Amino acid sequence: MGGKINCKIYLEKHILSHLDHPLVLAFDDLEYLLPYPQLGEEFFSILHLWHEEGKNKPLWQKLRLIVAYSPAQELDKTSDTYQSPFSLGLPIELPNFTSAQVRELSQRQGLDQNFDSEKLRIFLGGNPYLIRLACYHLDRGNCTLETILATSIGEENNIFAGHLKRLLWHLQYLKGNLAAIFAKVVMAEKDIEIDLIAAFHLESLGLIHRQGKFCRVSCPLYRQYFSEYFRQRSVFLPRKTSIFAKKITLAHFDTSEKSRYAI
Repeated sequence: MGGKINCKIYLEKHILSHLDHPLVLAFDDLEYLLPYPQLGEEFFSILHLWHEEGKNKPLWQKLRLIVAYSPAQELDKTSDTYQSPFSLGLPIELPNFTSAQVRELSQRQGLDQNFDSEKLRIFLGGNPYLIRLACYHLDRGNCTLETILATSIGEENNIFAGHLKRLLWHLQYLKGNLAAIFAKVVMAEKDIEIDLIAAFHLESLGLIHRQGKFCRVSCPLYRQYFSEYFRQRSVFLPRKTSIFAKKITLAHFDTSEKSRYAI
């Protein structure tokens, strides 16, 4: 018997048949399988099989699947569209946190009532994952708001290191000279127009905000970190790099609730 059938039988006999409540299985960073087509398509076909079983069999309706991946990968789906998990189920895109939501989260985390949650929100662009990560480490005393605002590429142990390295991986893996295009956005002093496909990828990664044809870096953290990264690797940049000598401040980002660069 094949691996898919064995796995299906095991789930039915030893897990699903013993459940009184639904079981949730969540898979994160699914895009990391894409560079390995044989492995990826085999795994994706298993998820597809489980999903189809749930449509017809009450037993399989006890299994709930959550698949998390970067939307930027949607243009690089598996070669067999039928086997791809990206077109299954209900797609949900998390919006950025508002000021009130960040304030509530910081209070639930147990941070001081005088904590400047708005400054944190602006610096991280309201990104739910980054906000949650920051609040967790702030509560545990692993960092302060000041050290977060000073995040740089030279600090290997900064709390965002893993996230930022994953973004670098995406920039290097995705096609279309994405790193060079993003470097232009990072060094631009105002909104600029870039290739539409590149803009789609960068926006899907959360690196930029778009307004019509124009875009800019989505938050000070990314501008601060990636400006230093690209400056150290000047091969990506034109000769003029004066913007990197300028101090990057929160004032560069509109703090208004109605701004398209705030959330």
